[in-house]
Amino acid sequence: MARKYTQKKRAEKQEETRARIAEAALDLHKSLGPNQTSISMVAEKAGVQRHTLYSHFPDERSLLMACSALHLDEDQPPDADGWKEIADRAERLKLALADIYSW
Repeated sequence: MARKYTQKKRAEKQEETRARIAEAALDLHKSLGPNQTSISMVAEKAGVQRHTLYSHFPDERSLLMACSALHLDEDQPPDADGWKEIADRAERLKLALADIYSW
């Protein structure tokens, strides 16, 4: 009887590579800014070739979206639920803006 081939390890390896690329891009975006970060720099920092990066992220927008999602996972925005309980609009706005600016 033939063994079933599921590609589980290959899929895990691809996901690890994708995450490593996104983390490298996010690190460069934090230190240099998105405008100063090149695809070649991201590939080098992630330890992959440019064609590998492009196979995971076909364009800069998809890479930026992955970086944004990663950043939001690491640094959650303020929770607005607490603001809803404040009846006074001015006080609610003051607290919300303070939370957002400190974020």
